[in-house]
Amino acid sequence: KCVFIDRRFDQEKVTLLKTYEADLELLSRQQRQQVEKAETQQEADLRVASKRIRAEQERELKEFRESLKTEMRLLRQEIDLMPKDKRKSVFRGRKEKLEVEHEEREKMFLEKLNENHETSLRRLSDSHREKIALMERQFLQQKQQLMRSKESALWELEERQIHEKQQLAKRQLKDGFFLQRHQMLIRHEKELEQMKRMNQRKEEDLLKRQTLEKRALPKRIRSEMKAREMMFRESMRISMAANPDPEQERNRLKKFQENEKKRYRAETLRFELKHQHQLEELRAAADTTIKELEQLQNEK
Repeated sequence: KCVFIDRRFDQEKVTLLKTYEADLELLSRQQRQQVEKAETQQEADLRVASKRIRAEQERELKEFRESLKTEMRLLRQEIDLMPKDKRKSVFRGRKEKLEVEHEEREKMFLEKLNENHETSLRRLSDSHREKIALMERQFLQQKQQLMRSKESALWELEERQIHEKQQLAKRQLKDGFFLQRHQMLIRHEKELEQMKRMNQRKEEDLLKRQTLEKRALPKRIRSEMKAREMMFRESMRISMAANPDPEQERNRLKKFQENEKKRYRAETLRFELKHQHQLEELRAAADTTIKELEQLQNEK
């Protein structure tokens, strides 16, 4: 039975560990899938954002270049207001200067656009990385919680198994005690029955012997009485041979016979009392033997 319990306990532990391993594997798989999905979404968002920003910057660049052209037209208009002899030389100088300025400003504008583009994408990428990092922290917390749950479940399982083993040991000890006591009581009962049967046989043997003696008593007493009467008659005949007296002989014989009857009754009563005492002593001895045996059994 203990081997069966140990096997069941081992199976329960294996089942519990497999369940948590499956949960952990499922959690890890979900984590990989969600991280991969987030990374794929990040790449898509970056492409869309880059395309959108570039489109907006194309419009801004177009507007910026239009503003430069406007400045150039305004310069022409301004030059046109000057005297004709000065227009060409002034326009050439002012135009070259403005073109250099425009080139520098456009360069700076393009650099700023590129910087804004990179900054926006970097900010978006950082946001995605933070989301993925948060996701990974959440998965880590879930994994740690799962591991704590596993340890707690193992501890509870082991505690329950220890308690069950203790209860089983108690039941086995109790069952063993009751079985031992039951067997002892059966053995005691058999011993008592055997002792009672033996005492019963002794009493039956005594009663049989007393019955035989009781049956033989009258015959023995009559035989003794007959022999004693013959001896009495012979003694009386011898003693009265010199002076016979029939009347006296009858009286003496009658008295002798009455005494013999009394002796017969006394002998019969003594015999009955002896039988009664024998039976009482036998029964008392049997009761004492039974009590001693019961006391000895109770002390075990």
